[in-house]
Amino acid sequence: MRRPPAELIHRTVEEGKAEQTPATRNRYYALLRSILRKAATKWGMIDRAPYIELHKEPKGIVRHLTPEEARRLLVELPPYLRNVVEFALATGLHMSNITGLHGRGSTWSDGMYRSQAS
Repeated sequence: MRRPPAELIHRTVEEGKAEQTPATRNRYYALLRSILRKAATKWGMIDRAPYIELHKEPKGIVRHLTPEEARRLLVELPPYLRNVVEFALATGLHMSNITGLHGRGSTWSDGMYRSQAS
C-alpha cells in the first residue's frame, strides 16, 4: 500500500462519529495519525502517512457547576477555602484574579471585599 487517502480517513471518522463533538473526533484522528506514522516510519507498511486535518477546537474547556454541584463542593471543602470558593462562585472570577485583588484602598472585612475606585 502506497498511502491511504486522507479523504477516506476523514469520511470514516466523520460518518462513524457524527454524533460526537469535534474534540472527540480529533482524538480519533490523533490515534489514526499515530498508527499511520508508525506504519510509515517503523513498520514500512506505507510510503508515508497522509496529512490529516483536525477540527478547530475552542481554547480551554468551559464547564459550569450546577447549583447542586456547587452546594456539594462547598460542603466538602475545608473551612479555610470555603470563603474564597464562595466568592469565586458568586463573581465568576478565576482563582488568580481573586488572589490578586489588592492595592491601596482595598480591604477585606466582614466577609466583604471593598475597593475604592481610582
